[in-house]
Amino acid sequence: MFNFNRVISQKKAKNLYMGTLILLTTIGFNIMRGMRETVIFQFGKNGALYTPFIRIMCILPISALLFVYYLSIKKRTNTLIAYYALTVPLLLYFITYGLFSAPGVINTETMPVWITSWIEIYPPLEFIAGITIHWDKTLYYVFCEAWGSFTLVILFWQIANETYTPKQASKYYPIFSMLGGAGIIISSLLIKKMGKYENITLITTEIITLIGICNLWLVTKIWQQKKENSDIKHKQKISISMKEGIKMALSTPHILYLTTCIISFSILCNVYENAVRNIILNHYGTEQEVFKFWGNFFFGKGLLVISANIISKALLKRVGWFYVAITTPIISIISIHLILSIPSFQIDPHAMANTQNVLWGLAILLQLNFAVKYAFFDPTKEMAYIPLNDEQRTYGKTVADGVGSRIGNISSGMVQSIAIIAAAGNDFTQIAPILLGICSIISLGWIWAITGLSKTYNQMTSEKNTPPLSLVKEKV
Repeated sequence: MFNFNRVISQKKAKNLYMGTLILLTTIGFNIMRGMRETVIFQFGKNGALYTPFIRIMCILPISALLFVYYLSIKKRTNTLIAYYALTVPLLLYFITYGLFSAPGVINTETMPVWITSWIEIYPPLEFIAGITIHWDKTLYYVFCEAWGSFTLVILFWQIANETYTPKQASKYYPIFSMLGGAGIIISSLLIKKMGKYENITLITTEIITLIGICNLWLVTKIWQQKKENSDIKHKQKISISMKEGIKMALSTPHILYLTTCIISFSILCNVYENAVRNIILNHYGTEQEVFKFWGNFFFGKGLLVISANIISKALLKRVGWFYVAITTPIISIISIHLILSIPSFQIDPHAMANTQNVLWGLAILLQLNFAVKYAFFDPTKEMAYIPLNDEQRTYGKTVADGVGSRIGNISSGMVQSIAIIAAAGNDFTQIAPILLGICSIISLGWIWAITGLSKTYNQMTSEKNTPPLSLVKEKV
């Protein structure tokens, strides 16, 4: 006999597990971002300019391997097994690094004489030599990136998209984003506490391990709830190969538009963030000061995310999907053009009269970029996946979120690396004009993509009797 009360209780339990999962995942994500900044600080005052080379030389190949691994697991099993298969190895790596690493700021003068002599002739060689010699810190940076990309960007939202209907998504996704904002605030408080410890890496490892174990339990409970009482009637799955799935995703205009939007945001935001990071590393002299800054940064970021989510939820009901989705490109485009058009921001911060005010002004604008990304871009992006069928959703999300975000991060690194190599310099004032031109072109592409995505999304959601698979046959 049908038990209505039991179904209601299961729904509440599912929402509680999902809410806790996004909260803990966001806390872990931002703690790892804080640790990533510690690694950059350990590379010295030029640490910000190491990141483009790390993205190209290390993040690119390792991310490719991880995505192939994820797709192969997902194809043969399910999302629960894929979550375990990705999370457990990452946790083991962080535990190993926390136990055996030797934290400390890198001194480029201790490099071999033949390397320092080449660096004197051509300064950009410092970045390639540094990440190669200090491979342990470089690898840690890479896995910090991987942790955030997989646990939050791919795995959590993959679970959410398999758990909620489009109607439920419009109700609960803004709430999840708001909980993410609360997670950012909590992580900021934790980062401030962690900054007082002598071995920040070890305390971070302990916290991430605890969060990882809790998340594994939560995902298991969510999966059990999903099996017991599923609100979504899934179509019969079509067995396709990984190659066919990726080809299908790339040949679907809807997914291509999504991928273009994600790549555009990644490039513009990464360039802007690296410009701000460069000022921070030159302004503060100790690891504790850097950690305190990022702790305060995440606190303000969390407040903005929560505020933006309240606005986003109201706007989704009143003005619709497009006007909420286009807010993020508008903010990002204005921000990147501001910081690259005024290269004096990147002059030695100690020579500036109001360094602290300028730094926090640019930091608040960066917080706003993240806030509209989490509150406006992410919910609308995830809603855009739901009209797709199972295969399109799985491979499309992997291509757009996974490959797209990696391409965006790596492209931002490639753009900056090429600019640094061409200018043979080591500060942003020399590469700002080149970056400004490239980012302007990317901005135009983003506006084109979000407009096209709006058209395909409206078409798919309005065609009740037409399967989304028909979009695969369309030409871009």
